[in-house]
Amino acid sequence: MAERVVAERVVAERVVAERVVAERVVTVFGGSGFIGRHLIGRLAREGWIIRVAVRRPSRAGFLKPMGDVGQVTPIRAPIQD
Repeated sequence: MAERVVAERVVAERVVAERVVAERVVTVFGGSGFIGRHLIGRLAREGWIIRVAVRRPSRAGFLKPMGDVGQVTPIRAPIQD
């Protein structure tokens, strides 16, 4: 009986942990700059899903290989001065 309770608790803890990981999404402004690219690399290694707001996504393609497939996504953000 005690083994079953422990097993159920372990399963419940895994479900909670998976939900927390699934919600780790961040948007980074300036991610294609010198400091931003290092931040993107660190966040990717920690497992975050990263949206990078950039003026020209075609020029920020170098950020994608820093994470797994679909983990780093440049998004067009037409910010005017």
